[in-house]
Amino acid sequence: MVNFLPSWFWRRLITIKAATSALLILGFLFALFWLFLFFLRPVAGGAYATTKFLVVKGDGLRAISEKLKEENLIRSNTAFDLYAVLSGKAGQLRTGLYYPRGDMSAPEILNLLLRGGDEEVEVVITEGTTVSEIERLLAEKGILKSGALAAYEKQAGKKLEGFLFPDTYRFFLNSEAAAVVGRFMDAFNAKALPLLSGKPNMYEILTVASILEKEIPHFDDRKVVAGILEKRLTAGWPLQVDAALCYEKPVKCYPLTSADLRRDSPYNTYLNKGLPPTPISNPGLDAISAALSPQKGPNWFYLSDPKTGNTIFAKTLAEHNKNRARYLK
Repeated sequence: MVNFLPSWFWRRLITIKAATSALLILGFLFALFWLFLFFLRPVAGGAYATTKFLVVKGDGLRAISEKLKEENLIRSNTAFDLYAVLSGKAGQLRTGLYYPRGDMSAPEILNLLLRGGDEEVEVVITEGTTVSEIERLLAEKGILKSGALAAYEKQAGKKLEGFLFPDTYRFFLNSEAAAVVGRFMDAFNAKALPLLSGKPNMYEILTVASILEKEIPHFDDRKVVAGILEKRLTAGWPLQVDAALCYEKPVKCYPLTSADLRRDSPYNTYLNKGLPPTPISNPGLDAISAALSPQKGPNWFYLSDPKTGNTIFAKTLAEHNKNRARYLK
């Protein structure tokens, strides 16, 4: 076939095709760039409430961006990852609790995660601490607002006493009560529940353990007192537990007064037979183990020597009164 078109035409045509291809490529790249910028834009516009976002040890860029996408804080986790890598900040994200807003762009959220969030605060809950004491401690450390646990109990319709397992915890500042209680319950289920599981009277055992935790310091003595409490319950005697009266007394408890012993309260085990209606503290494993192992014996009475903390036992009321005169004078 003879080509009647001049060579310059073909050169021009090739030039046009190359220019068109270049324009198409540039247009495609521009569209990609625009799309990339779009995915970096905030999810919401205007004022938008803050969201709690937690980065824990071991979270990498991909895990963080996926959680951000799940929380609807970014438009695209892929765009977030790419921006972090291109900006050279991918390996600099820090752990902590953050409060990003929905009107923050992906670059703003990335910069927020570079500064470091609220760190966890260590709290040691000792055996025998009550819910009100735990609440006061957590409020002093800025973990919970004052009254948060009481409000949680009211909303849930159940008491927490006995279930806030004493242990060492790490909580974030300004935590929600449900999250804090959840951590306590996780520890209780992991450490205390295996001892109590399958016991039909689990709540009663926990209540006895809470009494032992408050009144008796030594494990062997706790088993003896557990046996005394069991004997008294079986015989229909009042338990006469001083620590139960102290549970509701807002000021310094000891020494108990005659008015204390006459106080009309379900926790007054001098006037009421049986166990108090709830545990009176949060017991540890030692006290729970002692409550599960009541030691039978001849004793019906006990008191604590205020000087040494030792438990003094008695078989009869007369012997007990002599001990009272000797140790509690």
